[in-house]
Amino acid sequence: MAIKVEWDTDEKTLVRWNMDSNWTWDEFDRAVDETGVLMDTVFHQVDLLVLSEKSLPPTPNVLPHFMYSQTYPIANDNGGHLVIVGFWQSGIIASIMRAVEKTTPRSKKVFISVQFFEKESEARKFITNNRQ
Repeated sequence: MAIKVEWDTDEKTLVRWNMDSNWTWDEFDRAVDETGVLMDTVFHQVDLLVLSEKSLPPTPNVLPHFMYSQTYPIANDNGGHLVIVGFWQSGIIASIMRAVEKTTPRSKKVFISVQFFEKESEARKFITNNRQ
């Protein structure tokens, strides 16, 4: 599978996506769904760490998939931070993600914020320092 979704911590406070270089929008949407299922098994804040260092989104149709990822209905309303590492951190993809985040009403958002980092260590430090 091109996008692997799993708990990153035993405490179930962080879901991690490992993204291969070749993935499809169907796999992306499936990863969003799997993340929602995991988040609905707990009642505390859950952050999402996306490791995309060697991947770029397939084109076209970026916007509907990013909108879906930001507004997926989570029953427990426990989304923390969406933290993305890799190529997505710069350029048009980051701009689109930020635009989706800014235009989505908080009542419909899954995550508190979307953050971008070049290195996994920086992303993990942000997650640790910003747990609520």
